[in-house]
Amino acid sequence: MSAPETKLDTRFSDPDAVATSWNDTRRALEKAELFWITTVRRDGRPHTTPLVAVWLDDAIYFCTGPREPSSPTRSSCGSSTPTTAGDASDPSAS
Repeated sequence: MSAPETKLDTRFSDPDAVATSWNDTRRALEKAELFWITTVRRDGRPHTTPLVAVWLDDAIYFCTGPREPSSPTRSSCGSSTPTTAGDASDPSAS
């Protein structure tokens, strides 16, 4: 897989901000212990829920039931956004 281009939208970023490199992003995904998945319900409301996921071979894998609101197949737009945060016990993760 070729590395994605990381860039910031200057409309929403501090002029001195620097985009996180793909290598740093991949390392954070590999170390993550918990993810949140966000989808859009059929009525247009967002739905966010924590779930266990794994980053393996440059892809994210997670498990949810086919009738759960967190299932991308149940989302009104058919897509989802995963989010994670660093390990709170690791001061270098912030």
